[in-house]
Amino acid sequence: MAIADALRGFAAASILARGDARGIELLDLSVGGFWRSFQAVFWLMPLHGLLLFVLSRSDEAGLVEIDWTSEYVSLFARFAMFPLLALVLTRLMGLTARYVPLVTAVNWASVLQGGFLVVAILLISLLPADARGMPQFVAFATTMVYGWFVVRSALRTTGGVAFGFVLADFLSSLLLDQLLDRLF
Repeated sequence: MAIADALRGFAAASILARGDARGIELLDLSVGGFWRSFQAVFWLMPLHGLLLFVLSRSDEAGLVEIDWTSEYVSLFARFAMFPLLALVLTRLMGLTARYVPLVTAVNWASVLQGGFLVVAILLISLLPADARGMPQFVAFATTMVYGWFVVRSALRTTGGVAFGFVLADFLSSLLLDQLLDRLF
């Protein structure tokens, strides 16, 4: 069952990545499908570990020390925070009927985003240090635009509203990371 759910979620996320909002229709938008979409964090874990490994070796001065425990606590906390943030925002915006599609789509899309970032950062790390800035920005912007499209498609809303959701998620993640850094 978990593999079938994941394949369905990855297929939907891939369709969305091609700019086709019909990817939302492929998702299991039942209550069970909503809860099963949280398994995406377990598919994201090895990608996150690989990303951290690549980043730890991409510094010209040598290896960068990674606090693996705090990084994974942060990953799980950010994954848990978005549904709470989305609950508040969908209520404020009168979009509560689209809450389940939103969270389900964002959960599965996060795995695709993670895979893209791993490949992008790996390729960027092959460049000289002074040539990495623009490709890193493009990789970051690509994931943000994809996230915006997923949110817009799931909520069936305007680009501005979707932008607000993505910006709120980004800023709350930065805040959460700051709080977790202080704890660890």
